[in-house]
Amino acid sequence: MITHELNSDRAQHFIREAVRQQGTEETNRLMIHSDRGSPMTATNTVELLAALGLAQSFARPRVSDDNPFFEAQFKTLKYHRYFKPWYGSVDDAMTTLEKFFEWYNREHRHINLGLMTPEMVHQGRGEEVIATRSQAFDGR
Repeated sequence: MITHELNSDRAQHFIREAVRQQGTEETNRLMIHSDRGSPMTATNTVELLAALGLAQSFARPRVSDDNPFFEAQFKTLKYHRYFKPWYGSVDDAMTTLEKFFEWYNREHRHINLGLMTPEMVHQGRGEEVIATRSQAFDGR
C-alpha cells in the first residue's frame, strides 16, 4: 500500500486488506511487524489486531535491525534497479514497486529460506521443494 500519509485509519485498512487477501483461516499465521509509530499503537489498531487474532511485533527502541527478514527486504529494495530516490506520483510508485514485490516474492531466491522464494515458503511448499531437489541430486 502506498499513500501520501500514514495514520491509524490507513494502517487499519492495510491490515484488513492483508487479512482479506490471505483468507481468514490464515490469520493465526500472520504477524504484523512495525515500528512504534502512533498508527500502529493507536487503541483502535490494537483492538483490530486482537479481534482478528493477529500477533503483533514491534521494533525495539533504537534498534534498526530486529526483524531480519524485513531489513533484508528493505536493503534489497534500496539497491535494486526499481528503487528510485523519488517517484513522480503515487501511481508511478505503485507501478514500479509492484514489479519489485512481484520479483522479490515469486522469483528472488533467498539464502536464509534455503534458496526458495517467499511465495514457496508462504504456501507451505518448502518440504515439497526440498524433496524434489533431493530426488534431482540423487538421480545424478
